[in-house]
Amino acid sequence: MKNNTPPPLMSLMAILGTHRSKQAYSSAKTCFLAILMMFFALGSANAQVTTNSGSGLAASYPSLAAAITALNGIGTATSPTIITVTGNETAPVGGYNIIATGTVANTIIIQGDVTARTLTAFTPQTAGNLNDAIIKIVGGDYITIQSFTMRENAGNTIIAVATNTMTEFGVALFYTSLTNGAQNNTIQNNIISLNRTYLNTFGIYSNTRHAPNTIANGTTVTAEVTSAAGANSNNKVYTNTINNVNFGIVFIGAGTTIAAIDTGNDIGGSSAGTGNTITNWGFGATTASTFTALTGNNYCIFVNQQINDN
Repeated sequence: MKNNTPPPLMSLMAILGTHRSKQAYSSAKTCFLAILMMFFALGSANAQVTTNSGSGLAASYPSLAAAITALNGIGTATSPTIITVTGNETAPVGGYNIIATGTVANTIIIQGDVTARTLTAFTPQTAGNLNDAIIKIVGGDYITIQSFTMRENAGNTIIAVATNTMTEFGVALFYTSLTNGAQNNTIQNNIISLNRTYLNTFGIYSNTRHAPNTIANGTTVTAEVTSAAGANSNNKVYTNTINNVNFGIVFIGAGTTIAAIDTGNDIGGSSAGTGNTITNWGFGATTASTFTALTGNNYCIFVNQQINDN
C-alpha cells in the first residue's frame, strides 16, 4: 500500500542538500570553464605573433622581436618558415635585426596579417646614430618582408645629424661580411613613412660599399665587398607605398671589381601591378651625411654600380 506520509525533516534536508550540491557543482563547473576560456583568451591576446612552426620555431611568440630572436638563433632555415604578426608593435632600438637566412627551398616570410599592421620605430633612437631602421636584413637570403605599415615614431624629433634621434631606414639591406651579402630577398606590399625633414631618411636602402651594420655609423665608412657572394643581388622591391622620405629607394653596389657588383635587383617588376608608389619625397637643398657612394641631396630612386637590374 502506498505510503503518503510526508518524509521526516532530516530526509527533506538530505534531499535539499543533494540538490544544493548539484547546483554548487554546476556553478563551480561553469565558473571553471569561464576562467579557462579567459585564460586561453589572455594567452591569445599576449601571443601577437604566430608561426607555421617552421625551422623548429614555437607556434607563437609574444612579440615580433621575440620571434626574430628565436629565428636568429636557428641561423639557417631548415624548412619553409612563416612568421605572422597579428598586433601593432614598436620596434626595438635600432630596428628589428634579422641575421638568419633562408635558402631556395626553405624560404622565410615575415608578414603582417593585414597590410595595416603597424611597426613603429623606437623612441628615442640612439643619439647621433646613422644606421637606425625599422627592419634590417643583415646578410640574410630568401627572406620576404610584406604587408606592414612602417612609420617613424612621433617622439623622434631631433634632426641635427650629430645628435639626431631619428630613424634612417624603413627597410635596410646590409652585408654581414665582405663575402656574405643580402640576396634573393623580397620587400613587397608595405607602407613606409618616415620624416623627410630629417635629410638622412630612406624608404628602402641597400649599400655594399660601406662598413656593415655592426660598426657604429658604418654607413659613412668605406668598406666594399670583394666578391659576388658579398653583393646584395637578386632582390625584389614590389608594390610598396613610400612617402615622407628624403630618398625613396636606394641600391648601391661595389665599385672595386665587376665580380662584386650587385646584379639582378628588380625595383618595380615589369608591370603596374608590381610597381612602387613614391610620394612626398625630397626635402633639403643641403647635403645629408656622406653615405658611401651616395651623391646628391635627394632622389626618388637611386641605383649605382648595378648590372642586369630592372
